Amino acid sequence: MEYYAFTTQGLESITAREVEYALPDAVVTRARGGIVRFTYSGEQAPLLRLGTTEDVYAYIADGTVSRERKGKHDVARRLAASPHWHEAVGAARALKRKDVKRITFRVVSQRPGGDLAYRRADVQRTAADAVQAMFPRWKEVEDDSHLEIWVLQDDEYILAGVRLSDRRMRHRTYKVAHIGASLKPTIACSMAWLTNPEPNDIFLDPMCGAGTILIERAYCMPYLIASGGDADAGALAAARDNLLSVRRPVSLTRWDATHLPVPDGTVSRIASNLPFGKQHSEPEDLRALYTRFLREADRVLEPGGRMVLLTSQSELLRDILRGRRRLRYTETYRLTVLGTRATIYCIDASY
Repeated sequence: MEYYAFTTQGLESITAREVEYALPDAVVTRARGGIVRFTYSGEQAPLLRLGTTEDVYAYIADGTVSRERKGKHDVARRLAASPHWHEAVGAARALKRKDVKRITFRVVSQRPGGDLAYRRADVQRTAADAVQAMFPRWKEVEDDSHLEIWVLQDDEYILAGVRLSDRRMRHRTYKVAHIGASLKPTIACSMAWLTNPEPNDIFLDPMCGAGTILIERAYCMPYLIASGGDADAGALAAARDNLLSVRRPVSLTRWDATHLPVPDGTVSRIASNLPFGKQHSEPEDLRALYTRFLREADRVLEPGGRMVLLTSQSELLRDILRGRRRLRYTETYRLTVLGTRATIYCIDASY
């Protein structure tokens, strides 16, 4: 059966890696533009446990449509011609496991832009009419429907599916406490995957903030030890509240990330969201912080260890890394975080 997932643009390959690891027999067929498409023949429940995805859908149809006014009718024809309705609707109903007298539905149309001769609302209306014609016993509603049929249009291309996930996939129920510039859970989960997690990891987030990376690492895979800290007492309080739902032990300490109370060479994995430029008024302060932090990370990382860092200050980070002979970045991923262009760096410590 065919599915697709929305993920953070720039991190598609990480979601593809998670899909093929977490879902037995899943095969990724395409990963680009913030969308990962895959086939999978197992039960639907594991789909909702994916951590790097924003939403998951059962595939209905895709293809090109006209830019002219007839394009909205092309969408309807593609929906009507699809042979995937039965299994897509079945996947959604299997997750709800509730018998209803009459299925309700709504159509959601997304279009990031494009110079077309019809509106997004026109696509939504025409698609809803097509669905109603195919399934006359269904009832269209505005909210709280049993089924959500999503139509994503990117210029002349459309992709349609039945939404299987809800807002809890991207927002997470554990996030009861928030702080400014807190990292999206889906990005934090991607960073956890990029550490190449192992069950014997000694994992550290030296600037843990509200604890999002620590929590996502805890859900990702077992570990030996997980620790985090922050200089901000308020951030640590938020992290403690958010960690209440985590069953694996995680220790939190108030500390200075440039002077960690950690012995030399004892940490196998580090992941952290570094302070961005907007959080520091003086560039000199940021350079000093990054320099001292990377020196400390170099000290505590074991030979062969890995560090995954998120920053908007790419040139600064690269410049400082040139002075750390043991640390080399081997992978980079560009993305947008809170409207700012940022990069995830995967940094390996040599033996």
